[in-house]
Amino acid sequence: MKLESQNNTHNTIPLSNEAILEIANSVAQGEDTELWEELTLSLLFESSPEMRKLNREFRDIDRATDILSFPDREGEELPFPSFFLGDLVIAPEVVERHAKSYGVSLQYEYSFVLVHGLLHLFGYDHQEKGEQKVMREKEKFYMQKLGFDGVSR
Repeated sequence: MKLESQNNTHNTIPLSNEAILEIANSVAQGEDTELWEELTLSLLFESSPEMRKLNREFRDIDRATDILSFPDREGEELPFPSFFLGDLVIAPEVVERHAKSYGVSLQYEYSFVLVHGLLHLFGYDHQEKGEQKVMREKEKFYMQKLGFDGVSR
């Protein structure tokens, strides 16, 4: 997988691009994406005020959130594979606040939100109870696969 990453904040992200790619590749391979090596992921780190604007615009929720996912072609059937997976937007201030409130490391919380966002890009959701159960099981599976066995939030 290829990564396009931009940090528009003053926060230091505790994951290297290599660690981010390891997480993304783990999820892509686990979701049986045949051409996972050809995929491109766009990752943007934004301030809480900017994330609040995006959350309000795209979800009608007037508060900052930790991550927003924008699949490249949500719900579209294509006659050819799309190699752009989508965009993930992360608000480091929110992630760091969540890490503190959940009592987990920054590395864990950033890894968790990346897994969560990637699962959205692969079509998972958690709006309905059944969907939520499947997504939580997937999150737990990938976090264990990444070495966070026994850690939870």
